[in-house]
Amino acid sequence: MVKYSVETKLKAVSLYQNGIGTREIRARLGIKSDSLIYPWIEQYKKHGKKGLKTKRTKNKYSGQFKLEVLNWRKQHNESYQKTAAHFKTRL
Repeated sequence: MVKYSVETKLKAVSLYQNGIGTREIRARLGIKSDSLIYPWIEQYKKHGKKGLKTKRTKNKYSGQFKLEVLNWRKQHNESYQKTAAHFKTRL
């Protein structure tokens, strides 16, 4: 899996906010897929620049919390990215 720097992610978000389409962003920055860009946009909206940093530690969640997250996702028919943003967690 390719890891992208915070700077690349910020450039992608900035270009998107300035009306550049994801296809053009991918071409300019060498990003492999649109599906990588959309979560960066959501994380940036929710957490700013720090939302784009790669997290090195693993959080431990209880089974009850995991069930709550999955049930919320199913009830609201939301993506994993929007669900993570709603619960202020990362994927």
